[in-house]
Amino acid sequence: MILEDLCDYIEAETALVYDSTLLIGALESKIKGSCVVVQEFAGGFENWSGMIQHPIMVQAQDLTYLLAKTLIYTVYDLLQNKAGFDDTALSDVLFCEVLNRPFPLGQSPAGLFLFSTNFLLRMK
Repeated sequence: MILEDLCDYIEAETALVYDSTLLIGALESKIKGSCVVVQEFAGGFENWSGMIQHPIMVQAQDLTYLLAKTLIYTVYDLLQNKAGFDDTALSDVLFCEVLNRPFPLGQSPAGLFLFSTNFLLRMK
């Protein structure tokens, strides 16, 4: 599954830990600390050439604004406009296109600062 493979790649390249500070799915209100969440969003399709376009959203949260921003940029800097992946699980990903730079979403009901960024994985 592309999300698991992408999280494995992020975990291998950063200090984030899968199922602890790096999660798949939506931000949950029960998570009260620092974390990054990778999830899909609407808009993916297979175009006329057979290339698959798979949209990915990455969100980060932390108790402080600057640490939340640092978390999101950790993933953004790793994936931004990346051409190809050495990881065999991601060998079908030809390009990871940035759809927008990280931006603040405000604060969660628990008072955590939230940031988001979006990518489009172009896959064969």
